[in-house]
Amino acid sequence: MIRVLLYDHTFAFPRMIWYFAIMFLVFVNYPMWLVVGSVIVIYLLYVISAYLFYINVNMYLVDVDDVKRYYQSKRYIIWLMPLYNFAVFWMRLAGIINSIKRTGSWKTYTPEEEWESFRTVVSNDFKTLSTARKDIIERINHE
Repeated sequence: MIRVLLYDHTFAFPRMIWYFAIMFLVFVNYPMWLVVGSVIVIYLLYVISAYLFYINVNMYLVDVDDVKRYYQSKRYIIWLMPLYNFAVFWMRLAGIINSIKRTGSWKTYTPEEEWESFRTVVSNDFKTLSTARKDIIERINHE
């Protein structure tokens, strides 16, 4: 658990920055083929990593034939693991940000309470943006 926390807090924000930096490269006139190619190479490296985990688990299951056959029948999932890890990364990042903002407590929010809180924040953010947009339009049009 300590290793996961240390890893999350050490590498989560640089990883997030790189996700946005890759998108930013398109806007600073990097060739699209280079950006897409680099994303494909990174994806393939993640697939190789997932395959190495798959091999490792197969080695541990040498004495448990029925579980090993079941596990081997799910080999196609190796190609989906990078997408799964990408989605989980953003959820864990949200958890890190929530833990920074909130004080420690044994009671956590239910998914419904989290969703309602999220909707409230997004709604307030859009209201703020809408108000700012109206103010800018009024200033431009001298209304």
